[in-house]
Amino acid sequence: MTASQEMEWVLAGAGWARWRWSLEGETHQFGVSYTGQALETLLDATADLRLGARFTYATLESEPEGWRVFFAAAGEEVFVQVVQYPYMQDEFRWNDAVLLWAKRIDMRSFIEAVRGMMDDLLAKHGRDGYAREFGKPFPADQYERLTGEGGHRES
Repeated sequence: MTASQEMEWVLAGAGWARWRWSLEGETHQFGVSYTGQALETLLDATADLRLGARFTYATLESEPEGWRVFFAAAGEEVFVQVVQYPYMQDEFRWNDAVLLWAKRIDMRSFIEAVRGMMDDLLAKHGRDGYAREFGKPFPADQYERLTGEGGHRES
């Protein structure tokens, strides 16, 4: 099952960004804060899938709420679940979690969509521009893992 996917990582001012993911005519947006590691964990999760992991996840923090995107690989597909948390602080993390959506998607298409999103982000801002606009360094190590230049993440 190959579905059309588009992704965009939009820097929305100092310390804020928005991940927009369009899949099968449905668009989801997640506003994230520099206080978390959203782009880093998304790139690591995608690289994990590319390198053969069977399960991984990304954390998208937005003060105080946030989302976790869980990935379970099954052959050429990956089962994705997006769960919203009203509070991402440790003591409240699991309280009132809500499953927003769950789908099986083509893994290769997902990986390519993330890579395309990163290519667009770099073309628009560059590594230095990203750091200036977002307020923290570009996630070079995670990007290199995704593109095949880095090794496996320590678990």
